[in-house]
Amino acid sequence: MEGYPPFFAPRRIGWIEEIVSADPILSDTVIHVELALRPASETVTEVRDYYGTLTNHRLDPRFDLPNYRILGSPSDPTRPLASLYYFPEDAGAGFKVSCGIDRELEELSLCLVLATYPPDDGIRLKVRLYFPDDPAERPGYFREVVERVRDLVYCLDVTEERVDVRTERPTLTGCRPKEMS
Repeated sequence: MEGYPPFFAPRRIGWIEEIVSADPILSDTVIHVELALRPASETVTEVRDYYGTLTNHRLDPRFDLPNYRILGSPSDPTRPLASLYYFPEDAGAGFKVSCGIDRELEELSLCLVLATYPPDDGIRLKVRLYFPDDPAERPGYFREVVERVRDLVYCLDVTEERVDVRTERPTLTGCRPKEMS
């Protein structure tokens, strides 16, 4: 673990990087598994005062997503948006997404996905997505990223069965706890 808050980056491990770089959902991501300084479930539902609810006249249709509450910053409707915040309407989703808007390119420049790790509310998953497709083009993408990162971390979790990764290349799939399936 390094940094503050303490985290580890799975992609810095060679054999995990090989798997993740070949994964169609995670190949373009930067992943951190970090110690949550307060319950992760609180950080993914937190809404700051300077976010404003976006109405259709202020939200570019390219950034619209069904089944999400979308907020913008600054909340002042006379100023151009600098950031978008996506909160799934499904209360049990356990994640939120914040995206910066590059005003010159008129596209998303960076999206940060913060997600819970259901076995432990003291662990938070953080995924950076650089220049992702417009959300309207890939409406399920944020949820896919969260589910796939959770799958990855479940497989890295300490289990009763050890695998020698030098002789067996794990797929990093099918590791969810039985009660999560």
